[in-house]
Amino acid sequence: MVRKLKTIAGLGWSRGPSSAQETEGSAANLVIALAQSEAAILWSTDADGRIASIHAPALAALGVQLADVSGKRITSVFEDAPSDSAISQQRSLSLKLSARAKITNHIVRCVNKNEEGAGVWLQLSGFPHYLGDQFVGYLGHAADVTHLIVDHQTKMLQEKFDEVTNFYNAAHFGKRFDAAFKSLAHAERPCALVVMEIDRFQHACERYGIGHMDCVLAEMGNRLRSALRHRGEVGRIATEQFRIFMPDVDDRGDLAEFAEHAGKLLSQPYRVHGRRIQLSVSIGIAMAPYDAVTTTELVDAANLALRSTKQSGGGSYSIFSAELAEEASRLVRIEQELEGAMERGEFALRYAPLISAGSNEVCALRAEVCWNSPELGEVLPDIFWPMIESSGASADFGEWMLRQACEDASAWPGNLSLAISPPRGFLKDPDFRKIILAAASDASFDRARIELEISEEFLSADAEMAKRLGDDLDAVGVRLVASDFGVGNSAIALLADFSFKRVEISPRFVRDWVLQPERTNAILGAIVSITRSFGVPASIREVDALDVLDAVIASGIEVVHGGVFSAPLDQAQIVDEGSVVLQTFRPRGFARQRAERITVLRKIGLVHDDHYYEVLLKNISRTGAKIAGIAGVPVGTEVVLDLGNGQLAVASVVNTDEKSQGVRFEVPLVSDGNGGLMTRHRISPYTLAEAGLPVASLSGDHEALRAWKDAKKGKPSFVQLQLTHL
Repeated sequence: MVRKLKTIAGLGWSRGPSSAQETEGSAANLVIALAQSEAAILWSTDADGRIASIHAPALAALGVQLADVSGKRITSVFEDAPSDSAISQQRSLSLKLSARAKITNHIVRCVNKNEEGAGVWLQLSGFPHYLGDQFVGYLGHAADVTHLIVDHQTKMLQEKFDEVTNFYNAAHFGKRFDAAFKSLAHAERPCALVVMEIDRFQHACERYGIGHMDCVLAEMGNRLRSALRHRGEVGRIATEQFRIFMPDVDDRGDLAEFAEHAGKLLSQPYRVHGRRIQLSVSIGIAMAPYDAVTTTELVDAANLALRSTKQSGGGSYSIFSAELAEEASRLVRIEQELEGAMERGEFALRYAPLISAGSNEVCALRAEVCWNSPELGEVLPDIFWPMIESSGASADFGEWMLRQACEDASAWPGNLSLAISPPRGFLKDPDFRKIILAAASDASFDRARIELEISEEFLSADAEMAKRLGDDLDAVGVRLVASDFGVGNSAIALLADFSFKRVEISPRFVRDWVLQPERTNAILGAIVSITRSFGVPASIREVDALDVLDAVIASGIEVVHGGVFSAPLDQAQIVDEGSVVLQTFRPRGFARQRAERITVLRKIGLVHDDHYYEVLLKNISRTGAKIAGIAGVPVGTEVVLDLGNGQLAVASVVNTDEKSQGVRFEVPLVSDGNGGLMTRHRISPYTLAEAGLPVASLSGDHEALRAWKDAKKGKPSFVQLQLTHL
């Protein structure tokens, strides 16, 4: 047997540094290995580590030809496991060969692929061989352990990755997140945590089935990877929730853009086995070290932002801010007061005139809900409406809206149409048709004058429900209006499938027009062109300035409503003498549309030269703000506004009087996704720490430049006024 082994290996045996008996014993061990494993492979090398021979029957299994590997270094034919592999902790094969060390059960992978196109894994053993004192190469054996390695790798993947999306699972993501966060914090580098949650996921699972939704999740994972572009790591934390860890991110504008892009991409329809499924996602974002200095704090901040998004109706994003926690507690109180508010008679309807752009005459009135709470005062619809939408009482609320609106409209002069946008729960009520018939009949109101506004997103999300709604409305003679039109991907399909009285273009285009008028004009023109091709007129709301009115009329929009014509009217204003809605409305108001302003009243800091002033922030928009509290400020003066929490905004004064100034920001603010505004960048808390503030406290509400208050200053350029008198 020993002689046969010598022949196969192509090597002669002789005494080396060790005894002849030891050499013969090694050969005997090799023979024993072959006898014990039919899959064993013989190999040998020369003194330079080049392959001299391989057991011929093994070549096909390895996917190689003897001519291809003969004379090649063994390390070019067999490679070590990748560095990120669980079996990569062994010393390298090259190192062992150079040291002429014994090789025992070393795991390698064949560079060539086998007949099935897979890489073969081998367990390699061998010993150095000598002729006298001269080293002549290695003689060894190997066993195919591919199935063991593949099984091991599969197990490791299952332990680390979610099998549906191929993202990290919750446990492994948590480990990587903790380690990466600590590393970045040690290096004083920023990071962001993005939390995404699929809206109404359980409802979708019940409707479409787990199998369909797994297909959706797999495609959602692909889309999210496309949006992320290797800028972070993703973990599937729960059935419907993902977390994204993004290192070295400190631009909230970039995060907002990512959130908007990802939200739109993930909300596009999914085609699964012939079914069209549409979902939306809610997103919460927080950053370290600005919002948090530990992983727990960062997760809590991102979750709070996510909760804010969902409370606002979902399908959008929120970026954490210091005011968000305070707002969250306020929203809880609003939710508490909302319960029972309808029974207490705290809601009322007002009606916004819809104006024909050609004649400036009223063609319809749109019902808008007002809530005047004895405890909270007037609560804006943007705040309470999403709560109604998500509550179990939304169907009852919708019925109240319809009945009250029909009763009011029955007293209107002329043949004015009633436009109404009830909550989603009402549209899903199985008695939907009966309620409409009863409301119109009880009020003696012509159903043909009712225009029911339903969002493009709702109509496109569930084709079966949308068809049922359309059939019900046709049956009772109520006209259908598509609202928030033009932001999704279903516009043309909806126009083909439904008979609309009109389409109401999303007011977001009015808001976009301020920043991108040319682009927005082109988009509006394209939308109107499409609607006209189907014979459907277009309308738009929230038009508050004459320049925007001119733009939307030029685009071909036929119906307009907003502050440029009239604020919403009480029922008494409509029916008293009947003249207010029969008149021709002349456009009035601002000549130019200003960026959307948020009314505020809080103290902030203002820096000029070496002096720090306290001023009142009265309102703020993306592009500017109004302040009060200093006098003697010339137009053109450059100042820095300290908005708190490390937010510094460079601005120039564009108008001034004795007590207040209007300023324009050098860099526009960005939306926090939840109705607020913020600077793109903040002063790093680590920078503030160098000035003496403890890092542990930097996630709180600190004035970025408080040191200015106590520093030696020169003569102030402006007069500081007492804020209590303003």
